[in-house]
Amino acid sequence: VTGKTCFVGHITASGNISSSGEVRSKDVSANFGMFGTGDSAGNPIARNGDFGLQVTKYGGNAQVLVERVGNAELLINTTHESADIGSRNNYPLHILHNNTDRVKIDAVGINVIGHITASGNISASGVISSSRLYVNVDGSSGYQDYILQVQEDRANKFTVDGGGNISPAGTLYIPQYITHTGDTDTGLEFA
Repeated sequence: VTGKTCFVGHITASGNISSSGEVRSKDVSANFGMFGTGDSAGNPIARNGDFGLQVTKYGGNAQVLVERVGNAELLINTTHESADIGSRNNYPLHILHNNTDRVKIDAVGINVIGHITASGNISASGVISSSRLYVNVDGSSGYQDYILQVQEDRANKFTVDGGGNISPAGTLYIPQYITHTGDTDTGLEFA
């Protein structure tokens, strides 16, 4: 069939249907969706039956854009170096678990709702603020048995070791009392 043809009713095919131009439809229903471009030799993309939807592109970036016109857009992009996912047009990106926000990413930063667990180091070039600090260190960890260590230019400024000994590098300011544990009658008072 050449030229423009309009079919009314169902079309059934037992083989492949191919097009060198656009295929437009109001609705598409299929057991598997596969979109993409073939390689430079014209070979078609290979189907991977593990996925319900497959988007493949040979050469260049492969991109998928999910959009609601005039609102948030979700962009999935793969290059030869990385795979990226993000939102476009200045809308925040939300990551949900059980339909509940767990991570929000916007122009201000990242907000994690819930606990963060790390098995490696956590570092920051800015300020870390918290309403509470809890430190629990295995004494055999190799960190000179410090459970808290504050440094400046790799020099200790304040440490607390596994025995509870506090070592400030400078002056320790006490507002009023130093009291002996278990014996509240024994201590020092500064007036």
